Amino acid sequence: MFGKTMVVALLWAALPSVAIGQDRGRDNYDPSSITGTDEEQLQEMTSLYDAVCLKAFPQDGQVEAMMKVRGAVPMTEADVASYLHDDAGVGWVLVGKAATFRVLIEHPPYHACSVRSVTRTGFSGLSTYTSLVERELKSWPRHETIAPQSFVVRGVQTEMRGEGRLRDDGQTECLLLGLGRVVDPALASRLPGIEVRFVHQFVIPAKRGTT
Repeated sequence: MFGKTMVVALLWAALPSVAIGQDRGRDNYDPSSITGTDEEQLQEMTSLYDAVCLKAFPQDGQVEAMMKVRGAVPMTEADVASYLHDDAGVGWVLVGKAATFRVLIEHPPYHACSVRSVTRTGFSGLSTYTSLVERELKSWPRHETIAPQSFVVRGVQTEMRGEGRLRDDGQTECLLLGLGRVVDPALASRLPGIEVRFVHQFVIPAKRGTT
């Protein structure tokens, strides 16, 4: 149903967060700062994703206001660029009760809100997240499952899957779950964490007459 548009959306969101050779990229896979249990971290991450990426987003101003209220620290341009590469956006670091979370907004045409956090070994169960997605999908008149895809770029393996729909306004909307792990043999033993990513994305179609 979605053809190339859906594939493009998934490929774009699936790009690894950062090059692990950069110092700021190592935090993504170092689980030593986690203070809560896996379930506590999942609950907190899911609640944050719901509030910020499902309810406030795509109103970027509402996301920014919510981050200020929660005491999140704005990311530098360099840190944002290490996640979004050549694409414009903003981000915040939020120290939670169970772990540290990063919230990023990527500006159109790939308009996306993501919540990211390093975990010890990935969550053993995702029922909290799955229930949230199922609730959201009930408001969609139709949707399709995006088949799992896996990529290795810059020493990081990223796996993505999710649900998507083609909206009446022509935008492709996706709810994506991503997992990133270091597979570079020189670093994997020292960076054993798995980055979990919850993404809400809109792909805005190009205007007629543009390339």
